Amino acid sequence: PPQNYIYDYNVTLVNSLQFFTSKSFLFPYYESFLFVIIKRGMKEDIMTTTFKTIDDQTLNQFVFNHPKEHFMQTAHWGKIKSMQGAWSYTCVGLYEENQLTAAAMLLLRKIPVFGSKICYAPRGFMIDYNDMNLVKTFTEQLVKWAKKQNICYIMCDPDVYY
Repeated sequence: PPQNYIYDYNVTLVNSLQFFTSKSFLFPYYESFLFVIIKRGMKEDIMTTTFKTIDDQTLNQFVFNHPKEHFMQTAHWGKIKSMQGAWSYTCVGLYEENQLTAAAMLLLRKIPVFGSKICYAPRGFMIDYNDMNLVKTFTEQLVKWAKKQNICYIMCDPDVYY
């Protein structure tokens, strides 16, 4: 189904609800009836997404097969930066239906005074920037993950032309 299927479906239901209320149409239990319809409609279209840390090999394979690959987005670059001492790195990814759809190599650096960390994604995320829903989901999940890791700042410079 098209991406806006859930949106169109819900708008139709909202318009139906307005019809029932505006015409004083007596339909007992219409609220629970519409709730069940909305819930069933969404269940069919919702993808299960999982955001988690991934190993270096998985990230590198994803980067090398991505059309916007860049060496600074690989785990190899993370290892080079971590050898310098100030940075550490981790790799994260977003899975949709058990398929990796977005990933990032994140450089982490501790802020000495505050005890928290900053996070830098060189050349941005490995993601389809044309899919705004994917970008939004990945970013929201990254922010949740970062809060758990005591990261106070996330910086990235994606390779996107505008």
